[in-house]
Amino acid sequence: MWTRAELKARAKANLSRYYGPALLVSFLATLFDSSGGSSNSGNAAAGVNTGVNISQEYNFDVPIEGGETVGDVIAGIPDSLGSVFDAVDPVALSVMASVLVVALVIGFVISVFVAPLFKIGKNRFYMESRQTGYSVGV
Repeated sequence: MWTRAELKARAKANLSRYYGPALLVSFLATLFDSSGGSSNSGNAAAGVNTGVNISQEYNFDVPIEGGETVGDVIAGIPDSLGSVFDAVDPVALSVMASVLVVALVIGFVISVFVAPLFKIGKNRFYMESRQTGYSVGV
């Protein structure tokens, strides 16, 4: 059985022969990684109790500067959002919505069809480079 130090030394010796191409392959594979670097522990999906009581009642009659209360500020939010949407040009809003839809479709296509190819290519590069002892090409 190999020790950790022996495995590490073998990996360093093998990777030192094609470090530059390996770095480039890893960089390209990371650009198109479909996981997005997210890490979800899955507590909500597993039904783990996080200790937060959502049904709790809150007191919004807390006074703030100017004589208003927190409840007054919260009640005014829909009015202020309505004035923001009234000020935005409908054509500009439709263009922004179209751009968002196109970006979502392109992101979906890349994550389904392109990202797996880069992952497979990265794995194949490392496996073949390890077997041959030199870079097999990016």
